[in-house]
Amino acid sequence: MIPISNYCAVNDLEIEAKNLPEIFLLNDTVNINLVIRNLNNDAIINDGRLSISYSYSKYSYVVSEGAHTVEFPKGLFTARDSFTMPVKIIAPKEKGSTRLLFSINNGILPGNFASQYYNIKVE
Repeated sequence: MIPISNYCAVNDLEIEAKNLPEIFLLNDTVNINLVIRNLNNDAIINDGRLSISYSYSKYSYVVSEGAHTVEFPKGLFTARDSFTMPVKIIAPKEKGSTRLLFSINNGILPGNFASQYYNIKVE
């Protein structure tokens, strides 16, 4: 067992991508907004351990590229609250259809599946 100080559960955090184009240009950088929701009845304090990652997969649970990481804002995230944050995401390195998934990571622990899969096409 690995000791983790100040552990906080992230299972009740949900991500929704807004302004997400259905078609990406190869290797392009896209500006989108992420709506982060705390569905828990308790507040979450991010002391810098939490981060948001996104990855692309062509098939179920098979990541076609390594995950990219975005900073999760530090501070108090009130229970049953939400906020919107702008992020830049990098399009996949291969053309074709793929799926995009956002996760929330807690330190060294693997990320959860915090969003739905978004179907995108890369041209």
